[in-house]
Amino acid sequence: MKMMIKKTILYLTVLFLFLSCSRYGNHLDFNEGVLYYTRSVSEEEVNKLGNFLVEAGFFDGTKKAVQLDKRNDTFLFRLVVKKEKQQNKESEDLLFLFSTTLSWKVFEGKAVEAHICDDRLKTVKVVQAVSYFPEEPKP
Repeated sequence: MKMMIKKTILYLTVLFLFLSCSRYGNHLDFNEGVLYYTRSVSEEEVNKLGNFLVEAGFFDGTKKAVQLDKRNDTFLFRLVVKKEKQQNKESEDLLFLFSTTLSWKVFEGKAVEAHICDDRLKTVKVVQAVSYFPEEPKP
């Protein structure tokens, strides 16, 4: 009986620890913005993105949430977008341009796939992955 109680307590402890971890991954805060990230990305990549989002004025002191993940060599950039703008062509075009900029300025030309998400970071629409790294001007 004591063994069963110990196993139950151990099971409940593990379950609690599992459930208390964010399903969005770990997170870092940047100027009131929250950058969630998965185990697939390095802390260096997370910090580089977070600092870029501050410098670019995206994390501007208002509450915003994004998530960074990586599948193979493609970065997945998930962005919470207001419901009324989730199916907006302009939002899609802006996110395409932004993901191209991320590829170039943050991720050294690696592909970035942007996800328009609801307030729970559930993907509503995927903006095709892009990679961009301009060639150096030739003298």
